[in-house]
Amino acid sequence: MPSEVAVVSEMISEILPPLDIPGDARTQQAVNQASRDLGRAITQIVGAFMDAFAELALEHDSADPVVTANDVLRRLAIEAETDDS
Repeated sequence: MPSEVAVVSEMISEILPPLDIPGDARTQQAVNQASRDLGRAITQIVGAFMDAFAELALEHDSADPVVTANDVLRRLAIEAETDDS
C-alpha cells in the first residue's frame, strides 16, 4: 500500500499543471508566471473541497445512515469526471 505522502504527492502532480519558468527569469517574473499557471488550478481545487464539504454536511444533516462519506465523495468524483468530458 502506498504511503500517504506518496498518494498526496501523486494527487498534486495530477491536478496541478507543470510550471514552465525560464531559468533566467527574475523573481517577480517567476512569481507572476507561477500565479498564472497555478491560480486557476488552485481555485478549482478549493471549489472542489468546498463542494465536497457542503455535500457531506447535507448528507450528515439528512441523518441517512445508509449513505456513507465514501458514497458521497465517489458520486462527486464521478460527476466531476462527467463534467470534464
